[in-house]
Formats: sequence, structure tokens, C-alpha cells
Amino acid sequence: MIYFLNYYSALPIEIVSEMKSLEVYVMDTAVFECIFNTENVQVIWKYKDKALTKTERIKMRSRFSKQQLIIDECQLDDSGWYICQSGDVHTKAELVVKGRLRTAQFLRQLLAFYSFYSGN
Repeated sequence: MIYFLNYYSALPIEIVSEMKSLEVYVMDTAVFECIFNTENVQVIWKYKDKALTKTERIKMRSRFSKQQLIIDECQLDDSGWYICQSGDVHTKAELVVKGRLRTAQFLRQLLAFYSFYSGN
């Protein structure tokens, strides 16, 4: 077994908490997170096998042993598999972005409510 050693400790890096798949609506925020067994782990976030870089919409945070990938204002084309990798150790999860059906459902309920109270 090959271990990737953290620069700050002699412990081999292991993932304590794997990423979980997410389902969000268009324009929602998606937050992936994973937790390692040690702090100050250098990670690479990937999407479609390409390394991600920080943008206005895509943020990467590291606090203690927790790593986060934050995707603001999700779009349909953000759907897919995301990977958090440190050396040979990695975890992956799927992001599913849905259209704004939630708005249509709300409008139907609002119309039913209005019809009920207006007598129509």
C-alpha cells in the first residue's frame, strides 16, 4: 500500500469522512466537504478529470482537517462527478442540478390557495 505523507506530520493521509452526493436546484449553492485524518492537507478539486480553480462562483476552503468546495449559483452544466484528491487518496461524489420545478410547484399552490379563498 502506498501512503501519501503530509508535509506537517508523519501520519499517512486518510479520509475520515467521504464526500456525499448532492442534489440542488438551479441558482442554489452546493457545498461538498470531506474530512482528513490530519490538518493542513493539500488537496486538488477536480470536475470532469480537470483541476478546478477558484472563481467568483467556485470557492475552496480548508479549515483544520475539513476541506470544502463551494459552488454558488449552480447551473445545469455543473452536474457531474467531483473529486477531492490528496496524492493517491481521493473521494468523489455526484452533483445533480435540477431546473426550477420548485418555483412552478409554488405557483400552483399559490393559485390553488387564491382560488380557494376567492371562491373561484
